[in-house]
Amino acid sequence: MSEKPEEKHLDDHVKDVFTARVERNLKALIQAISESDEDRAALPEWVRNIQAHLNETIYGGLELELEKGLSDPHSIGLAVGHAKRARELIEEQLERISEHVDTSKYPQEVLTRLKEISDKFKSVVYPERDFDGFDVLASGFLNKAYYSWGYADAHKFFKGVSEGLYQLTGYGTDWKDQRANTPVLLHMFICWHIVEYEIENVPHLRKWLLNFFKVGQVGQDTKRLEKICERIKLRFAKRGRPRTLPRKEQRNNPKKKK
Repeated sequence: MSEKPEEKHLDDHVKDVFTARVERNLKALIQAISESDEDRAALPEWVRNIQAHLNETIYGGLELELEKGLSDPHSIGLAVGHAKRARELIEEQLERISEHVDTSKYPQEVLTRLKEISDKFKSVVYPERDFDGFDVLASGFLNKAYYSWGYADAHKFFKGVSEGLYQLTGYGTDWKDQRANTPVLLHMFICWHIVEYEIENVPHLRKWLLNFFKVGQVGQDTKRLEKICERIKLRFAKRGRPRTLPRKEQRNNPKKKK
C-alpha cells in the first residue's frame, strides 16, 4: 500500500513557504524597477496596470490554488509547478533582454537601467543560501513521488507539476487568456523605459517583441497586441507629427487667410 502525501494534507507552514517563494520573487522584481512607493506611483499608468496583472496572475493565482486546499498529489504538484515557474519566468525575460537587446539602438542610460534591474533582482533572489525553504520542500515531494508513492499518486503529482509550469508559459494564442499574455507583459514591464520612450505604435511594438518571442506568443498580426494595449491603457505618443504651437508662437506665425 503506497504512502499518501502527508496524509493528503499540507499544514499552514508549508503553504506559507509556497506563497513566500512567489511573493519574494515578484516583490524583488517590482523593487528593482521602482525602489519606493513614490517611485511606483510615478510610473506610467500602463506600467502600474501590468504590475497589477502580475500580482493577480502570478501571486494571486497561487493563492487561489492554496485556498482550494492541497489535499491530494495533483494539487500539491500544481502548486509546486506554479511556484517554481514564477522565478523561471522572470529569469527567462531577464536573459532574453541580456542576449537580444540591440545595444546600438538605445541610449546608454536605458541599457544601464536594464542591467541595474537584473542585478538588483538577482541580489535578492540569489543569496548564497536559499532561506525560503521552498527548494527543500519541493525536493521532498519529488523524492516521495519517485520512491514512496504508488504509480497513481505519482502520476497525479507530476501531471500537476506540468500543469503548474504550463500555466505561466504563455503558449496560448487567445489575447483574452491573461496567463498566456503574462510573459509578454512581464517583458514590457521590465523594459518599460524602451516601450514608453522608444516604441512609436502597435506595429512597432510587435516588431520589437518579435526579437524576444515567437510569433505565436505575440500574434500573427497586431490585433492581439492592440487588445493588450487597450486593456493596460498603453497609448503611444504621436511622434513625428507637429505639436500645437504655444500661443506666443501662434501670434508670431498667423495662419494665412484663404
